[in-house]
Amino acid sequence: MRVRSYLADLAAYELPPEFMRLSNERRLFETLDRTALRTASELAVSYPEKRGVLSHSTRALLGLKPMTYDGQTVTIEAHFDSVALEPDMLDFLARLGFETDGFHAFVPEHFSEHHTLKFKVDARAKSRVGHLHRFVMNACGRLWERVESDELLEAYLEVEQYGSANRRHWLDTALDADWTTSFPFSSDQFDWCVPPVTALEAEIDGVDLDVVKRADIHAKLAPSSPVEAREALVAMLEPLGFYRVVTLSGNHVCTGQFKSGRDAQAVFDDLCTFFDDASGCTEITLEPARMLRRSVFRRDGETRHAALPPLILDFDA
Repeated sequence: MRVRSYLADLAAYELPPEFMRLSNERRLFETLDRTALRTASELAVSYPEKRGVLSHSTRALLGLKPMTYDGQTVTIEAHFDSVALEPDMLDFLARLGFETDGFHAFVPEHFSEHHTLKFKVDARAKSRVGHLHRFVMNACGRLWERVESDELLEAYLEVEQYGSANRRHWLDTALDADWTTSFPFSSDQFDWCVPPVTALEAEIDGVDLDVVKRADIHAKLAPSSPVEAREALVAMLEPLGFYRVVTLSGNHVCTGQFKSGRDAQAVFDDLCTFFDDASGCTEITLEPARMLRRSVFRRDGETRHAALPPLILDFDA
């Protein structure tokens, strides 16, 4: 297939109806500059470990089979979250290898962009893991230079790396009717905050302005659970410092961000035991955070740090 024809097909590519069904945009790549689109698609071909909607679409158009694994894997990913972006910034993200990975419902609510650079690698291929980690960190360095040159952009960037042992899967089974009897937590075990964005907020809240997470827990709730049961579970998790996002695929994902990796591991273990017993979850992942950066920007004459989702400061087991 000639490059020009192939890029035209990719730009015009429409997502299948069953894929990212809550997205109103079915042609995700048509607004990208053709040079950016070409670079992004070449990365998808050059790196079969790369994950994302553009990578999958590129391989589908070219008839390339997805990479599969028969053992333990390592996932290396960077996430860039921000307010609305100009087209040239979207092109820049694509050239770096970041792919659109948006939500139907965001946290923080005023954010509208979520882009991910992600690789899934055979854990035995140590040199490849190292190479792709360096690729991600180099891309993040270039991206952050661009962010720091813009005094008005509100955004944050994070890098996570974790093995397949940090993820558990269950069949899509509805939450048990008596699940509350085995729920392992109470709200007084958790101390959490919405991270401050100004020095004054930090002083009032008694929370360091530079406080950042060390790990995430993501729990994908079972679609088969009745809405009432799902909402009741969310209502139990939110007072602990967890928050919910709705993906474009329609999944409800509850996330806890932790200041302490040790606390995150303890809560992860307890949640795994709970879902083993009560069902209601199809996937849960513990993701250690290697790095998190917040932009410092100006708004209404005031210096601010980028907003972040809720952060769990302490867990009393």
